[in-house]
Amino acid sequence: AMSSRNRRLSSDQREIAPRIYEALNLAKSKLLAGTTLKDAQSSAIQFLNDFNAFEVEYLEIVSAEDLGLIPMDLTLAQIKQEIAICVALNLGNVR
Repeated sequence: AMSSRNRRLSSDQREIAPRIYEALNLAKSKLLAGTTLKDAQSSAIQFLNDFNAFEVEYLEIVSAEDLGLIPMDLTLAQIKQEIAICVALNLGNVR
């Protein structure tokens, strides 16, 4: 089944949409490799921006418990809580 948002994407946009998941996994990989939250965030945003199809509103690494901000100069090893990587973006006219 296709979501209502996916139905509003063109076939070209549907082909590029999985890059969103890849960007989230890139951020996760960077964090697991020991980079700072800021570096992981920047890498994922740059990855999306390289496609010239996404308009990134935000990509944030936050506390999974309350979605609160975490100091971006920390590494995953320095954080004593679970995190979430959240993204909002537009692909064409679809958010």
